[in-house]
Amino acid sequence: MSGLTREEVVAAFREIIDVGIGAGDEDLLERNITLLERGIPCPYVSDLLFWPDKYVEAGDDPNDLSPERLAELAMRHRPIEMGP
Repeated sequence: MSGLTREEVVAAFREIIDVGIGAGDEDLLERNITLLERGIPCPYVSDLLFWPDKYVEAGDDPNDLSPERLAELAMRHRPIEMGP
């Protein structure tokens, strides 16, 4: 895992949103999803894009999430740490 910064995560989500899921450059979409999956410990990055209603909080419109909000939702995930 490369450990992306918040700014890099926002930029990746922004590129995905700007291109448009299903209506744009599939290589760019795949490249950014792979970058996010490898760069942050969130196991549901693609789900945030395709099925966001599963992960949003009350008050969020799952059909109108900003790149910043997507980054916040993705980066709040913390893996379970196992003891020694």
